[in-house]
Amino acid sequence: MTRTATIVGVAGLLLGLLFGYVWWGQAPAPPAGGDEGRRRLEQALDEAQARSRKAQEDLRALQSRLQSLEADLARERQQRSRLETIVSEGRK
Repeated sequence: MTRTATIVGVAGLLLGLLFGYVWWGQAPAPPAGGDEGRRRLEQALDEAQARSRKAQEDLRALQSRLQSLEADLARERQQRSRLETIVSEGRK
């Protein structure tokens, strides 16, 4: 009795795994209407490329701003160093 129950349980488990793989493991079917789907994909690609170009432009603008701020910071540090030197000479 237990041997039969074990065999039936293992067979049921294997069938369940097979059914689950077939049911959830398959790739989704391509959408019907090839021209319409292709047009939507091309439109999505165009939009993605436009967003990419915009992001690259924004990145270039931010990089140039960063460079100008770094240059300003270097000038401020140099000026502060000179002022600290002048102040320290005055205290002697």
